[in-house]
Amino acid sequence: MKKDIFVTVINCMDGRIQEAVIKYMSEKYDVNYIDNITEPGPNKVLATNEDAELLNSIKRKLDISINIHGSRVISVVGHYDCAGNRVDYETQIKDIKKSIDLLQSWDLEVDEIIGLWVDENWKVHEV
Repeated sequence: MKKDIFVTVINCMDGRIQEAVIKYMSEKYDVNYIDNITEPGPNKVLATNEDAELLNSIKRKLDISINIHGSRVISVVGHYDCAGNRVDYETQIKDIKKSIDLLQSWDLEVDEIIGLWVDENWKVHEV
């Protein structure tokens, strides 16, 4: 039986990847609820760490997910053919890793921060 707890996904707004990421997180963490924070190319937004308005929006949403919903896991997602982060696979992966580093620097009260990559077949891989 799945747990009535939350995990959080910082995901691209691209509808092609939503279902695969939700399914992956639901099964991996055996939970019913996934909070979705979406932006075009969120791994780029976090990795560049330049757009204060977007970063503050993500922080505000994380605060709700963590402190009100009780989420203890965050994932940052990058994917194939991303319109918001139009770079090659290697750069996408680097951006995901930089995003994780930034999130860790925010001292969020979570147990785990992971990176996910969604390939051209819409299959999810942990980075």
